[in-house]
Amino acid sequence: MIKILFLLLSLIYVVIGLLSIYQSYKFLNIARYIYGTLLLTLSVFIPLNTTSIDSIWLFIITLCLVMNIEITAFKDHHGDRKRLFLLHWFTAFIILIIVLILFIF
Repeated sequence: MIKILFLLLSLIYVVIGLLSIYQSYKFLNIARYIYGTLLLTLSVFIPLNTTSIDSIWLFIITLCLVMNIEITAFKDHHGDRKRLFLLHWFTAFIILIIVLILFIF
């Protein structure tokens, strides 16, 4: 159950993050910060149940996801739209890695 919750929270964070970047509403920016903090907090507390190395990788990949969304927001805010395509691909691959860590390992 916690795996599905974590995956849904990750997907909601990506959707809110990308919407806040391209719509530029203050509410969406605040929601992006809240969901990012909640996602990182959840990825810290998941390893408390287990002692496997997968939970450490989950935290590292989640940290990469949050940093990638924030870098995308920074680049869009400063007008560097040429390289956003590559960051969107990184986001998609990070979500794929999170799915693999959660459901395969």
